[in-house]
Amino acid sequence: MKNLIEEITEWEHTFDAIADMVLVIDNQYKIIKANKSAAEKLRHKRSELIGNLCYKIFHKTDEPPPYCPHYKTSSAGKEHIEEAYEENLKGYFLFSASPFHDSGGRITGTVEVVRDISSLKLSAVEQQEREKLFRSVTESAADAIISIDNTDRI
Repeated sequence: MKNLIEEITEWEHTFDAIADMVLVIDNQYKIIKANKSAAEKLRHKRSELIGNLCYKIFHKTDEPPPYCPHYKTSSAGKEHIEEAYEENLKGYFLFSASPFHDSGGRITGTVEVVRDISSLKLSAVEQQEREKLFRSVTESAADAIISIDNTDRI
């Protein structure tokens, strides 16, 4: 049987293997734990994250943003998922917060997983722009436009 130190080390390696940012946040919005990805993407040492207010570190604001998944999860008592543009990190992110409870069943904080979806979002915007251009060209064309497949069928 593994000893406690080996189990803790294995858990830390597992936590740090997650590519998404993972933050454990208490009821006072303080970061209790952060994985390696969170420290790297937020451009802080992990020790600088621990004990600081999540919104000051993550959003560079003096209060939580209106879409704050930590607040919504804590107040509703259930998982909350939110997609938002994060100005501080200049990208689109999918925030997923799940509550965690003490032995008495009280919510004592949340586990927040944050995924960078900027490339997906930009691909969707580019696709919409192409469709808009295509629609504009076909609707304003003075000539007939015919679509033919690879077997010369109309």
